[in-house]
Amino acid sequence: MWYCQYIICILVHFVAANEKIPCGQNLIVFIIDGYGKALLNQSDAGFRLLTQNGVYSDFLKPVYPTHNYPNWMSLVTGLYAENHGFGANYMWDRVRNRKFSNGEINRVGDTWWPDGVVPAWYTTGKSNVDVHCYWMPGCDLPHQDMIVQVPQQRKYNASALGQTNAVINYFPEIIERITKYQPYKQQFFLIRYGGIQEALETFGLRSDELKQALVNVDLSLLMLQQKLDAAKLFGSTNLMVISTHGLYTVEQEEQFFIEECLTDYSKIQKVVNHHAMMMVFTNPDEANEVFFELKLCDQWAPMGDYDENEQPLVSVYQTADLPYRFHWKNFKYMPEIVLFTRPGATVLTV
Repeated sequence: MWYCQYIICILVHFVAANEKIPCGQNLIVFIIDGYGKALLNQSDAGFRLLTQNGVYSDFLKPVYPTHNYPNWMSLVTGLYAENHGFGANYMWDRVRNRKFSNGEINRVGDTWWPDGVVPAWYTTGKSNVDVHCYWMPGCDLPHQDMIVQVPQQRKYNASALGQTNAVINYFPEIIERITKYQPYKQQFFLIRYGGIQEALETFGLRSDELKQALVNVDLSLLMLQQKLDAAKLFGSTNLMVISTHGLYTVEQEEQFFIEECLTDYSKIQKVVNHHAMMMVFTNPDEANEVFFELKLCDQWAPMGDYDENEQPLVSVYQTADLPYRFHWKNFKYMPEIVLFTRPGATVLTV
């Protein structure tokens, strides 16, 4: 009898010694570009499983402007665009005559981050958490005294459409890494999927390509949850799924060109961004003239009977008069004048 009890004690001790306890909670953040609320009704099992097993919000309000870069950086800093330093997809630093073009790699040390602002991959890395980025803009670049090691195939490339479609292929390594290293270090994964926005911008809302992208992201979320569950990792790992912003369909009959509003285009130093928002840098002493010409432009003036409460086709603001609710006018690289359009309308340059 004593012999049998001894063997059982040895076996129990052996099993307990091999079931190592995670040192803390792991986190997987899955960012979906362009996934607006209207698309949620077209989602399937992957999203249903999320809502059944977790908590969710009916909607989130993106930061202004509703470009990718301001919203990406707000997600990883918790700050508005005027505070985290990325106020648009395209920026111009007038003082240093340098530009930022939707994430093109800048020179080493040529940083756009303001002093004191750090992204999530830096704060987590400095807290002795392992950081893993998948196509997350800026994550592979040096930040202060740290750099996240990101393999070339997982680095963000604005010109490589479809690069995030490979996300499903990385789930086995994510599961393996959590399982292997969570007893020693917490694991943080920052994953971005761009297929929805790419399909919307290239093919449109009712395209087969968008339907396929929705299937892809839903299947990805379903498989990721299944793999986490099979590996019994939900007790130690949180999964957060979030979007940057939705997109509107462009109305071709509501395209406007600012050249047709101005008597002398030489008053303009540079125009940055277009479509739903445009930043107009003028000669400083001619800003008021340009503002009034754009404000009173016949192209987007109300015609016939119109509702005074309806949003104008194009709104023209001097930067100092931008509404506070945008949390944007104190952005460092603001121009003299900003134009933004009603959903569906676009403003362009020739």
